Amino acid sequence: FLCDVIIINIITFINIIERVIFESRNINSDCKKSQASKKKKRKARSK
Repeated sequence: FLCDVIIINIITFINIIERVIFESRNINSDCKKSQASKKKKRKARSK
């Protein structure tokens, strides 16, 4: 019984870590997109 509980805890822990990594990647890509769009706007203004 104890082993089952430990295994379930490990699985849930791994799932949480994967979700956090996935979300952080999405946030990073959003930041890069916003930075790229800002650069494009600056170039357009300079022209």
